[in-house]
Amino acid sequence: MATQVIGIEQGRLDTSSGDTLERRVADALAAGASEVAVSCGTLALVDSSGLGSLVRSLKRCRAQGVSFKLLDVTKPLLRLLEMTRLASAFEMEHSSRSGAKTSV
Repeated sequence: MATQVIGIEQGRLDTSSGDTLERRVADALAAGASEVAVSCGTLALVDSSGLGSLVRSLKRCRAQGVSFKLLDVTKPLLRLLEMTRLASAFEMEHSSRSGAKTSV
């Protein structure tokens, strides 16, 4: 199987949506994905639980030798990753949009 792209619904990554993300990553790995990509272009909010879900998903993929990347990384998400010194841990493709104006 090739790349599995996972979208984040409702523009937020928090406890509830983070759990969903982790389940979807596990499903993609079980299906044999060679790469997991998370589409972040609609994210208006990422809390500490959501950030933890991204880190756990990254670790899970790496443990299985599968590439994990963030797509359409918006400026607010990039700032959060930089402030927490996690930006260098993730492979990212940046968006040209500011990101914070998405309807939820």
